[in-house]
Amino acid sequence: TYDGNFTITATDIKTIKRADDEIAIGVRFEITNNTDYFYSTIHTIDQYVDDVKVNDGYASWFDNGKEDLYQSGIAKGKKVMGYATAIADKDSKKVEFVFEEPSSSYDGRKIHFVFDIPPVEE
Repeated sequence: TYDGNFTITATDIKTIKRADDEIAIGVRFEITNNTDYFYSTIHTIDQYVDDVKVNDGYASWFDNGKEDLYQSGIAKGKKVMGYATAIADKDSKKVEFVFEEPSSSYDGRKIHFVFDIPPVEE
């Protein structure tokens, strides 16, 4: 969990098989706006696997489209929930998600979440 202008908490992590040599990792985050400002969106979420920048996947692979981490706005005291995703080789070890925390002065700090990649769910 990170507490600042936003509280960002990872609540779940899953790995699914995408192809013979490829997996997708999904981490469910809850993000709460702790400021007096309405933010139009969460700034960039970058993903790295074993320290290499990778493409993201589709959150719907993990939640059937029920949640949306990239909502159009977060009002004061409200939250969004959803999966951030990364595509990786099947033998990858670590996944990292880097959030840019929005701020009123647009000098958002970087928040890093690093996880061991769990086995593929059957």
